[in-house]
Amino acid sequence: MSEQEDDMSAHNDDDVFVDQAVFDGGGGNGPIYEIQDVRLEETLIDDMQKVKANDPSLTELEASGSYGLFRVLTDEDWEQLGRGVTESDFLETLCLYEGALDDQRMSSLFRGLTMSDSIQRISLCSNGLSDSGLGRMVPFLQNSSSLNFLNLSHNNITSGGLSSLLSALRDSPIKELYCGGCGLDSIDIDMNSIPPNLSVLSMCHNNINADGCRELAKLLQGETVTLRELYLDENKIDDEGVGILVDALRNNTSLEYLNLENNGGITNNGLKLLLKLVNDVSSINSTLQSNHTLQTSGLSALNKDSAPNEIEKQIRHALVINQENADDSAAAGREKVISTQLNSLTRKELCRQQGIDECNLYSQINDLHLPEVLSLVARTHGHGELFEALVASAASLFSTVNRSQCQQQQCDERERYLVQQAADHTDEAVHHAAISAQHAAIAAQHANRAERMRAELIAIRQARAMQFQATGGEEVDRIKRRRV
Repeated sequence: MSEQEDDMSAHNDDDVFVDQAVFDGGGGNGPIYEIQDVRLEETLIDDMQKVKANDPSLTELEASGSYGLFRVLTDEDWEQLGRGVTESDFLETLCLYEGALDDQRMSSLFRGLTMSDSIQRISLCSNGLSDSGLGRMVPFLQNSSSLNFLNLSHNNITSGGLSSLLSALRDSPIKELYCGGCGLDSIDIDMNSIPPNLSVLSMCHNNINADGCRELAKLLQGETVTLRELYLDENKIDDEGVGILVDALRNNTSLEYLNLENNGGITNNGLKLLLKLVNDVSSINSTLQSNHTLQTSGLSALNKDSAPNEIEKQIRHALVINQENADDSAAAGREKVISTQLNSLTRKELCRQQGIDECNLYSQINDLHLPEVLSLVARTHGHGELFEALVASAASLFSTVNRSQCQQQQCDERERYLVQQAADHTDEAVHHAAISAQHAAIAAQHANRAERMRAELIAIRQARAMQFQATGGEEVDRIKRRRV
């Protein structure tokens, strides 16, 4: 055996998190525990060694409390594991669940695990951890630059513990937080401690009531909200709680999924509030201004086996429209008006469900647009519905052919045309006037030049005449002398 192989085979507590002797009988005193799946145990030991060696091939460390190995890990072993995770450049997922940890082990693990630039996902669910144990990870949460997923479901978290966690995550990149089944019956959310990128929050299987909904509503209001999914199934939410959430969602444009399944306190009154949130039929404008962002919702109010009632069906119909027009809220609003407002039977039923007095829909439509709307009714809902629409809109429809109104409309259009023509002619006259002024200036220049040329010509002629007179007298005298 080579010297290098001998060094590798030698037992060294600094290189291994747990003494290998526990797997071969504990030095002759019989096995400390019975290994149910040797291969899994060996894989876990190998993975823990890779963590400390900063092995790039290991990106995920996962183990449950069923592994006998955890029964023999010492506090020092856990602290070494924490230091290994802190120093790792490649480990992205740490998943220790179902009894793998307790408060004491958390204290040791996070004594070594104080920060990480590589860890993105942590799951510590079903460990029975208390606020004290979870509090040990606060320094890590405050110093982890890549953590975006944290699952703490099925532990023993109180309102104070949750507040501490949110405060620790205030400046982190966390996007998904799961705290289901933690026995929470009250929540206290500090608006200044809401993680800026939080998009998924699960608070299912707790004891949250209307007061809790009032705190959760803080996550749904304001211009900087980021929450897209909220899980509140299996709680103690009643109609009052639903009303609080609905009020918070009226102007919300981020939440796409809301799960309220199996909250026995929600009755049809609560469902009516949800229906009015996503499709308010009190007027056409109200429908257009309904919530068009929410796309999916768990709504079984009583139990998982209950069939959806008519109110739930109408809610789901509106949510499907939202989903099909996810990128265009205006299109979602128009589709709701066409599919529900322009169908007399559907509108009547929705008014009844929402406790709204049914009014004449067509009185809300501009008379001049009625023919187009009636054509849309015929194409969408058939001639039977068209007849109903004609009856309902008869008075308004006749007003569209009122002679005086048509004449007034024509006069108004003619007046607008003449005003526009006058403006165009004025612009043209100004243009021509500018051109004329330019031409006049050029003509004046030419006139001045011609006048100067005429003056020069006269001067030349006068000079020639004077010269001729002078030379002509001398010639006459010479002729006379010759004759003598």
